[in-house]
Amino acid sequence: MDCGMTATLFYIGEHVRLTGAGRADRRAALIGSLVEWMCGRGPVVPHKDVLQRAPRPVRELKAENIGQLLDELAQRHYIRRDGDAWQVSPHA
Repeated sequence: MDCGMTATLFYIGEHVRLTGAGRADRRAALIGSLVEWMCGRGPVVPHKDVLQRAPRPVRELKAENIGQLLDELAQRHYIRRDGDAWQVSPHA
C-alpha cells in the first residue's frame, strides 16, 4: 500500500510539473521575448507591428492571446497604450 501511495504521489507531482509549470514558463518566455523585441523597435511600436512582426512564437498566438500578453506588460508598467501604438517604458 505504501509503495502504491508513493508512486501515485510521484505521478501526480509529475503531472502538475509538466502541465502547470510548463505553461507558466512558456508564458514567461513569450512575455520576455515580446518586451525585448519591443524595446529594440524603439520608444513607440504600432499595434499592427506587434501583431505582424513580433517574434514568431508570439505571432503564432491569436490576437486575443497577444492582447493578454500586452495587457500584462502594461500592468507591469513596461508599456502603455498610446492610441494605435504602444509606448515602451525606458525602464523595460
